Amino acid sequence: MENKAHELIQIFVLSYPNFCEAVIGSFLLVNGFMHINRKYVSQKYRLGKKAAVLLGLFLAAVYVITQEFKIHNLGGSNVYDPYDVLFSIFGLLISYVLLIYIHHPLHEEGKSKII
Repeated sequence: MENKAHELIQIFVLSYPNFCEAVIGSFLLVNGFMHINRKYVSQKYRLGKKAAVLLGLFLAAVYVITQEFKIHNLGGSNVYDPYDVLFSIFGLLISYVLLIYIHHPLHEEGKSKII
C-alpha cells in the first residue's frame, strides 16, 4: 500500500508541470487572440468568445501534445510518458472550463478595461 501511494505521488509530481504548461499556455494564447481580435479586427469580422477560446486552446493543444510525442523539442528535452499526456489533456479541459465561464474584459461591448 505504501509503495502504491509513493508511485501515485511520483506520477503527480512528475506530470504536474505538464498540467501547468497546458493551463498557462492556453491562458496566454487565448488572451493574445482576444487582444488581437478586439484591437485589430473590425467589428464585422470579430470572433466570438467561444471561437477565440477554442482557437487558442487548439493551438495550445497542438503545441503541448506534439511536444509529448516528440514531434518538436521547443520546450526542452522530453521523455514520453502517458501520464504527461493525460495531465496535459486535463489541463486543457480545465482551461476551457475556466476560460468559457470567466468574465473577460476584452469581450465586453464598448471600451476594454485592459490597456
